[in-house]
Amino acid sequence: MKNQLFNQTSEDDRRQKLDSVIRERTNGALTEDQIRALINSIGPEAQHTILMYTDPYEFSEALSSRGSGDFGVVVFGQAEFARSLIRDCYAGILRDPKEPAAAVIIQKFSGRMHYFAHIYLPERSEGSVTDE
Repeated sequence: MKNQLFNQTSEDDRRQKLDSVIRERTNGALTEDQIRALINSIGPEAQHTILMYTDPYEFSEALSSRGSGDFGVVVFGQAEFARSLIRDCYAGILRDPKEPAAAVIIQKFSGRMHYFAHIYLPERSEGSVTDE
């Protein structure tokens, strides 16, 4: 949805749209609590980008790509942000690649905040059994 059109809708409609997008992008793999936590971390009024990962190294690299003025928060899962003592940079760490994780990184562009939701979903191997 284009930003101007999105901004003209009610907060409830924006939350519902964000909920639908997250469910679609994750193929329904997240729990209600995880989806709610993501929506609350992004905020329905914020400009946002949702990025999906199935590779734990790519997810960790995305968390490592923070700039010095960026702010990040782990929303759920066994992920962490750490400041490297060797180099002046951030290091993203995914402690349990068998479980989903998500983090939101907030960057400032032209005086506006932009929220990047990074969602990691482990690939399911063929024949794996899931509880339903």
